[in-house]
Amino acid sequence: AIVGAGVVWLVKRLQTEMAIAVEIADKIGKRQWDQLDEVLAKAPCNKSTFLQSIEQIVGHLKVYRAYMPDELFVPDRDIPGIREEAVVDSNAESRPPQVVRASSREAL
Repeated sequence: AIVGAGVVWLVKRLQTEMAIAVEIADKIGKRQWDQLDEVLAKAPCNKSTFLQSIEQIVGHLKVYRAYMPDELFVPDRDIPGIREEAVVDSNAESRPPQVVRASSREAL
């Protein structure tokens, strides 16, 4: 009986964590940056390594979002036959790297 209760608790915990991860991925895909913290707040206080990693990824995305092209967060079905390759301008030592876009045609 004790083992059964532990398994039920573990399954519910995994379902909760997976639901949070799916919701975070949905918010990122929809570029709803301001709602990510609300979703992370749904996590239990003793987060698993999985949710801690997701939280760390979200933190990095929030910090580096300003340097990432919007096209990075566009659903695949919305991407036209033009591929943009990012070229990093590393000449600037005192400022963050800038991304320069070079478009090229891609066969579909």
